[in-house]
Amino acid sequence: MSKEDVALALRLTKQFLVATNLDPAVLRGGEPTAALALLDPRQPEVLPNLRRALRDPDEQHDPLDLVSRFDPAEVRLAGDVVRVRGRMTFAAGEKPGEVRVHADYTFVYPLVRAGDGDGPVTRTIIRRALTTSLLDPAQWQATRGRIGLYRYDNEFGNSACDVRDGYYHPEFGDGLPTGTPATGPAKDPYDRGRRLAGEDDGRCWAVSRT
Repeated sequence: MSKEDVALALRLTKQFLVATNLDPAVLRGGEPTAALALLDPRQPEVLPNLRRALRDPDEQHDPLDLVSRFDPAEVRLAGDVVRVRGRMTFAAGEKPGEVRVHADYTFVYPLVRAGDGDGPVTRTIIRRALTTSLLDPAQWQATRGRIGLYRYDNEFGNSACDVRDGYYHPEFGDGLPTGTPATGPAKDPYDRGRRLAGEDDGRCWAVSRT
């Protein structure tokens, strides 16, 4: 793959992350149309499964695996700033004609209750590890200018557990819960030293700080 292909893979991966985690309309519960347009329709099941999850989420089809969304009837962003920390790297694929991009980012969303301009502010922290793949259509069954999803993992802090409606539900710590509280031992959601893949204690846990 050429330098231009690598640059394209990096650019498309960044666009996908922005479209799924920073687009204001998506954060307010909208469909990530721009992100869907970046995915290769020739990759089996990925697009159909994501569209199914957005349309009718459940435990097996959860859009939050890839998309950050909040219920606009419940909460809204406090201001316009979402803090982001992370990095992207790239490498050749296992076979010729492929470049893979690995992205590992933490997103911090400051939130207030909908319609409550002077109420308490809380933060939901989401970390995503995503590996995308750009394939050469001359060597693979692939669509030029689109990326595939090779792997994705995520975890979140300060959101109600066991709610499968396609939205994060942050807790405010003021005695007015929005859903089932987070469970498990408290962890630091800003600790980027932990690997996401392979953790066996679930993605939903209490946070030591927000």
